[in-house]
Amino acid sequence: MVIAIEDLDTLLKNKGTVLDARSTGRFTGTEPDPRGARPGHMPGALNVPFGDVLDEEGKMLPAEKLREMFSKLDLSSGSVTSCGSGVTACVVSLALFEAGYREPKHQV
Repeated sequence: MVIAIEDLDTLLKNKGTVLDARSTGRFTGTEPDPRGARPGHMPGALNVPFGDVLDEEGKMLPAEKLREMFSKLDLSSGSVTSCGSGVTACVVSLALFEAGYREPKHQV
């Protein structure tokens, strides 16, 4: 589900979690953004590079491994995935869904 900007604002005010699916370098601002966007990330966002939810063949990790990965994060107040274009955030949204989080939000 794509989240409206007003709902994103509410989620953040309620301590929801932004999961940024970009590479660690783009997240930290040490690698340039290919579209020329300002380097870095939204304050409070967590970096979950989309490749971390994939195996060595590029397939989604098993649900059990995904649950283990996401259980280390506090997603109790809701979550939204984000990236530069919305494409790689979809991968993390699908991983959340596969891990049992039935209403992941997606910010583009």
